[in-house]
Amino acid sequence: MDGVAERWRSEGAGERYAGERWRSARARGRDPRLVARLLAPLDLPAGARVLDVPCGAGRLADELARHGSSVGVDASPAMLAAAARRTPRPHLLGDAARLPFRDGAFDVVVCCRLLHHLTDGDELERVVAELARVARRHVVASFWDAASWHAWRRRL
Repeated sequence: MDGVAERWRSEGAGERYAGERWRSARARGRDPRLVARLLAPLDLPAGARVLDVPCGAGRLADELARHGSSVGVDASPAMLAAAARRTPRPHLLGDAARLPFRDGAFDVVVCCRLLHHLTDGDELERVVAELARVARRHVVASFWDAASWHAWRRRL
């Protein structure tokens, strides 16, 4: 995970990610819309506890707040600084492979735009196991498949 996180640890990385990476309204709204559609049928309890890991610059914070109280975790201080400017929810510095929470601490764990960066199978397994460990009910995760039809079409 250190190789993935290292790219986002430089000063200003959070602001660059939040600004340059998601310039258009369509791009900015894509992940929050997908997460909303995935969380809607889960029948989460009122006041559900939601973990956002990695939280990045806080793009999902507004959507996750609709489902309960959320906590953001990221390995990058620069990303956490950008997230803290965006939303007042708790933000913690941490590693997705070693989360600082007890078993079943969250009703749902959301992991967006991380797993496809983990190319080592053992590391991927550790992270997924850790997400499942701290989830009481559900894990919602994204995985970008470079061999998918959509990815091929974009490259062409």
